[in-house]
Amino acid sequence: MLFLPLYCVVAPAIGFSLEYQGLVSHLWTNGVFYFMLILVPIFCLSRDFVWKYYKRTYAPASYHIAQEIQKYNIPDYRPRQEQFQKAIKKVRAVQRMRRNRGFAFSQTENPARQDQSRLIRAYDTSKSDARPSGY
Repeated sequence: MLFLPLYCVVAPAIGFSLEYQGLVSHLWTNGVFYFMLILVPIFCLSRDFVWKYYKRTYAPASYHIAQEIQKYNIPDYRPRQEQFQKAIKKVRAVQRMRRNRGFAFSQTENPARQDQSRLIRAYDTSKSDARPSGY
């Protein structure tokens, strides 16, 4: 919008491009010029707008979805990292408890605990459900 009037005044004045002499007064008084000034860019860009609309609506890429989530501030219902870490700690604590379980009494061979070790050896669950006699 600035180059054309400047060129139409300067070029004929120095004897270069004499065909531009008087063009500005004819161009800016014509309604078709202003109509085309609006219509041509809209027409040229409409193909790009239609293509972008189609791609985002009917075949969105993963980053399109991420952009919409950020734009509309949609909450994310996936588990958060801290909740996940808490669940992992609980599972590991339960696994540690299961691993560290043992007998309620000692299995050492000392004279004070002879009756406990004899009871352990006498009771064999692989043979039958009956308890050993004498106890």
